[in-house]
Amino acid sequence: VLMIVNLSEGTHSLVPAAHQENHKGDSGQYIKSIIYGGLDGIVSVFVSVASVEAGSTALGVVLLLGLAKLISGAISMGVGDWMSTAAEVDYARNERLREQWECDNYLEGEIDEMVELYVEKGYYLIK
Repeated sequence: VLMIVNLSEGTHSLVPAAHQENHKGDSGQYIKSIIYGGLDGIVSVFVSVASVEAGSTALGVVLLLGLAKLISGAISMGVGDWMSTAAEVDYARNERLREQWECDNYLEGEIDEMVELYVEKGYYLIK
């Protein structure tokens, strides 16, 4: 059994290399999109409504333009977030497949690579 110890942070406890934490729920999965989209929506709708109102346009037209901007902005942000998430998932999947191929075909090199990464972070391998 391999154990990893981190001496760089003053902790000397041994942690099994196969340790896994089980985090339940995915409540925070969309928080970035909600905050980013909300802030973008508030600012862009305000700017659109303020600029139309400055031209002494009727209130009904201003409200209609604000609603149209709100709906189109929500669709745009949703599609943009979906596309960026799909690209990120594709990248992660391809990296996983590449690493799996490297483990299947050159395990010694992958072990050396992982040891090097942990040593750079201040961890030391104990056999």
